[in-house]
Amino acid sequence: MNSDSSDCCFVAVNTVSAINAIKEKYQIKKNWVGDPCAPETYIWDGLNCSYTGSPRIIALNLASNGLMGDFPSLFSELKALQSLNLSDNNLTGSIPDALSLLASLTLLDLTGNNLNGTIPDGLLRKSQAGKLTLRVGDNPNLCSNSTACTPNEQKKDNGSIRVIAIIVPVIVVVLLVALALLLCMLKNKKGTGREQYSDFSKAGLKDDLIQLENRQFTYTELAAITYEFTRILGKGGFGTVYHGTLEDGTQVAVKVRSESSSQGTRDFLGEAEILAKVHHKFLQDISIQSIV
Repeated sequence: MNSDSSDCCFVAVNTVSAINAIKEKYQIKKNWVGDPCAPETYIWDGLNCSYTGSPRIIALNLASNGLMGDFPSLFSELKALQSLNLSDNNLTGSIPDALSLLASLTLLDLTGNNLNGTIPDGLLRKSQAGKLTLRVGDNPNLCSNSTACTPNEQKKDNGSIRVIAIIVPVIVVVLLVALALLLCMLKNKKGTGREQYSDFSKAGLKDDLIQLENRQFTYTELAAITYEFTRILGKGGFGTVYHGTLEDGTQVAVKVRSESSSQGTRDFLGEAEILAKVHHKFLQDISIQSIV
């Protein structure tokens, strides 16, 4: 058989080399043995061939074949290719510029991969001119031009947006919340703050009630009063009670509600308000204090 008859019956050597390289790269498990197009009854799965003159591969369909890895320029060696379908795989990297040189290419389907970067200008021009059906959907990091790619590249470089939180000491937060609730209670409370009386008949004691004192302390002042919250008198259901001394020498107890307390801020303030109203010779005067 002379070289001319050989050329008319078998696919060109460079095309066979390219399709075999693709087979090896992606470990394609098909009946890809021997010549891709000849004999015609044993044409490789996923290929369409033209038999006008020498056999040529004109269509390659490898959709949903589990292809993984980058997108090499090997496909551009299939010079007669008219249709290339690589959709629904896991191809990565950029689209080879060399595909723009395939003069006969009329369909390129790259839907559902992980391609990134920009679509080659040559492919875009052919698509805009109606010479190429270009499908590139479901590739989150793929964009049509360098301007459109800027946000995606920044996203890739910077990763997810990080939220920076300012952590405030628990005691300060709790006391600020307590102050806000107390101010709302005092604002909505009716009356002129006259003295009220409670009856402790079972104990045989008659109590004098005092008017609430409204005084504010900064967190720094509270820390100084309580010796940096180091002198613990005890712990209750709401939290820790600290011993302290005011600037005039008055001994005080500072009760701080803990965030781990099962009782809410409203209950804490309610108890403090009741205790602040009670005045008796056997009881220490109590007043509600707040911080700013």
